[in-house]
This record gives sequence, structure tokens and C-alpha cells, in this order.
Amino acid sequence: MRNTLARMESDINDWFEASDWTAKYGTADFTPVCTLTESDREFVAYFDIPGVSKDDLKIEIEGNRLSVSGERKELKVPSQDKQHISESCYGSFYRSFSLPSAVDESKADAHYEDGVLTIQIPKFGTTKVKEIKVH
Repeated sequence: MRNTLARMESDINDWFEASDWTAKYGTADFTPVCTLTESDREFVAYFDIPGVSKDDLKIEIEGNRLSVSGERKELKVPSQDKQHISESCYGSFYRSFSLPSAVDESKADAHYEDGVLTIQIPKFGTTKVKEIKVH
């Protein structure tokens, strides 16, 4: 048990003392997180994608499937600078969700501000119910 803990401590120290984190440990793939909300009238998807250009995004809606793809480019540091740690994730990503009910993709809208992509997708049949009295 003592040897295992000592080895773990040594590994953790190595991680933080690495002069080139990326070369030694690689980088994680970039996968943006999403929050999906639903109201009576629409679905709204919020994607956290800081550092991604809106020109590098592709949004598709087919039937009730929402797909978002794009690329977060690697942060370039000047070659003369010594990089000690790089925890940034980058690369191509693809997220796809089946929405719980039919949507009107022709009226979907998206905007991107402060690193958050917001996609609003109206539901089909969101008109208000009109009650008709029988005479």
C-alpha cells in the first residue's frame, strides 16, 4: 500500500513538473457541453464553445435531430516562449441529440455571443388552442 501511494505521489508530481505537458501527456479532445431546455413553444440548446469562431460551426436539424459540429483551433504560443502547462482542449467536435418531439426546423434560429452558442428550435403545433362553442 505504501509503495502504491508513493508511486501515485511521484506520478502527480511529474504531471505538475512537466516542462512540456502536451508532449508528455497529450491533450484531451474538445467536447463542448450542452444545456437543453424545453418550454411549451420551443427547445433551446446552449453550447459552451469558447474560442471557437462562428465560421467554424455547422448546425443541422433533420427531423427531430439536432447536430452541431465545428473545430476549436489549438492556441498558438510564440515559439520562443517556454510552455509549462497546457490544459486547453482543441480539435474537431460533433454533438447530436434527438429532441423529444417534432420541431419546425424552418424557423430555427442561432446566435453566438461570449463563447455561448444558443439555438432556438420552435416545436410544431405551438399555436394556441382555440375553443369553439357549439351553437
